Amino acid sequence: MQGYIKIDRSILYHPALFKRGQKFCEKGAFLWLLLEASFVDRKYRIKDKEIYLKRGQLCCSLSYMGEAWGWDKSKVQRFLDKLKQFDTITTDTLSDTPIDTPNVLTICHYDKYQDTPGDTPTNNKHNKGIINKDNKYILSKFDQFWSKVKRKVSKGQSEKAFKKLAREWIDKPSELADLYNQHCASKDDIQFSQHPSTWLNGKGFEDTIETSQPTTSSQPKNYKNYVFFVKKGIRTTAISDDMVRKMYEEELITEQEYKNW
Repeated sequence: MQGYIKIDRSILYHPALFKRGQKFCEKGAFLWLLLEASFVDRKYRIKDKEIYLKRGQLCCSLSYMGEAWGWDKSKVQRFLDKLKQFDTITTDTLSDTPIDTPNVLTICHYDKYQDTPGDTPTNNKHNKGIINKDNKYILSKFDQFWSKVKRKVSKGQSEKAFKKLAREWIDKPSELADLYNQHCASKDDIQFSQHPSTWLNGKGFEDTIETSQPTTSSQPKNYKNYVFFVKKGIRTTAISDDMVRKMYEEELITEQEYKNW
């Protein structure tokens, strides 16, 4: 039998079919993996760590799968090993230490089981319209970022890195470029600074903010180092209300910027 049908993810929560603790057959377990896998590239947070899942990937531990499937962890591991033998999945553990550490599972040939985004006939025009509109918005924000950075190297790679950023940073391309330029300015020679793509992928903007923070709260003169952040509306725990008030009193920021903060 060839072809396929659409299956909504809500089937995972149907009380008659997928009750928590109910024992799955192997077909049901593999279907669960397909339905849990990411349909598009996305960021995924597990505890205090953020990872990037590609289309066709999911992240979960053996115990989590065992609880969902009604299996013990050894049976889950044997099933995953079986799928790997048939080149159906690959796995990558996030840590070497815990026994039950989360795994990143990749469904091989995922496109064989699922449409690509926007290809479903009934939703084709609607989905493509949304995707294209969002892509145009992100590209326009990247163009704003790129126009301001001092070191323009590897634009294509930089664009890819920019698209992976959290939305809060995509929406602030000018502020992001200013932070990158601060990174460049901190080097004796701009050639020693990171390429924009490397800086974005490594979240160098967080390092730039961190290195600008005062070492102790007993250094009031350092509040002037934060004028840039207040003007741009970039909040960090290092900026107190008293510091912002001093900036306003010394006319380092405008009344509107003071009120906005």
